[in-house]
Amino acid sequence: MGLQGVLNDIKSNRKSSVYSVTKFNSDKVFVGLDHDDRPCVFISVSSIEQFPSIKTTQIKVEFSKKYSLLLSGSQKKDGIFHGIFCLSKEKIDINTFISVMEYVLLELGDNVSVESMNSIFRSLVNLFSIKPSQDYITERRGLWAELYFMKHYTGFNFWIPSWHSEPTRLFDFSRQRKRIEIKSTIRSERIHEFSHGQLLAPPSEKILIVSFMLQEDDSGLSLKSLVEQARTTLVGTPHILKLQKAIRVANMLETEEEGPKFNESYTIRKIGWFDSKDVPKFPILEPQGVSGTHYKSDLTHATSLSSDEVGTCIHDWNLLE
Repeated sequence: MGLQGVLNDIKSNRKSSVYSVTKFNSDKVFVGLDHDDRPCVFISVSSIEQFPSIKTTQIKVEFSKKYSLLLSGSQKKDGIFHGIFCLSKEKIDINTFISVMEYVLLELGDNVSVESMNSIFRSLVNLFSIKPSQDYITERRGLWAELYFMKHYTGFNFWIPSWHSEPTRLFDFSRQRKRIEIKSTIRSERIHEFSHGQLLAPPSEKILIVSFMLQEDDSGLSLKSLVEQARTTLVGTPHILKLQKAIRVANMLETEEEGPKFNESYTIRKIGWFDSKDVPKFPILEPQGVSGTHYKSDLTHATSLSSDEVGTCIHDWNLLE
């Protein structure tokens, strides 16, 4: 059972206590809820290490403190623990805390140290600093296309190592001197907005544009479904942090939020792959003193890659150059 399921069980069966917990993936690790139903993690330690607590408005980490924990039933466990606490009551922060801690606890097992606790703190602080985009509708459509691209072509595990570490990166996928940028539109014309740097490749680089034309459909594949499929694949890996960043930007951390739904059959029929050299663009570098140029390009009459060429690009993606 995943960490969210464990916490749901605790919430359903808890008794009055400051901390209601259960073991998770180790005899030394306990996960649970405080009296305000905020998630917390305790790691049993055998010796006291004198380190100051670290805290923000959303998270707190304490080292070698005495706690009294209530396990299932009425069993109490008193001892010395390192503690990691979510202080925020916002669902977006609680869900992020749970996802990160699930990866960390599955990855580390019993090997939780002061150094790893500090690393966990920094990771959470970084994630909590990411706020939903003001244009989250567009972000959601873009995330749907990126996740569907991975799901449709070979699977999440193949692409996720080269997926952007930050949603603001110039390209969605990067591998050595190869780049892939995913574009999507709900219009009937294959017109996308580009940064000039996404189209004018240096001689040593190859840039591919994958164009998605999407059709909204109430019975179509939802962004929520794609996020859950990706999360299931990535749980217990560091790549879950990439997913968490992307879904925070797209404001998709509310469990009841479905996000956009698109017709999958239409999507598959309308996917187009293009070499950036064949996409209409300004054929020169930005002049000195000019940067951040954006414009729309119509790919309707651009030469697209054949299915064999697409297959070769995918096959060659992870090959060393």
